[in-house]
Amino acid sequence: MYLFYVDETGNRDPRIEITRKDGSCAKNDWLYVLTAVSLFEHNWHEFANNIRNHKIYLGNIINSKVGSRLTIADYEIKSNWVRIPKERQKHPFIKHLSNEELIELVDNFYSQLKIKCIFLLL
Repeated sequence: MYLFYVDETGNRDPRIEITRKDGSCAKNDWLYVLTAVSLFEHNWHEFANNIRNHKIYLGNIINSKVGSRLTIADYEIKSNWVRIPKERQKHPFIKHLSNEELIELVDNFYSQLKIKCIFLLL
């Protein structure tokens, strides 16, 4: 059996221009992407454990520097937290990572995807 993660981003509204509430016109965001990542069920634990262990490793470094205890829920990652420095500062885990640690974490995600997953871009 294959497990799938499906996510979308963008705007499904096909109009090129939209009318704002004040009556003015603005260009519409025309980009819409639907992506699915598939993982064979036997690869799930190794995939999840590798990423989880890397997060815990970084969390332990943060805990020793800052003196606080992060929970596993604090280790959740969303792309806007990684991509947008202002958003990064709001996150209890990511805000403590150096640029090198953040790049290493993202590289870990992508290396796991390359090894164990099938991508579908719709």
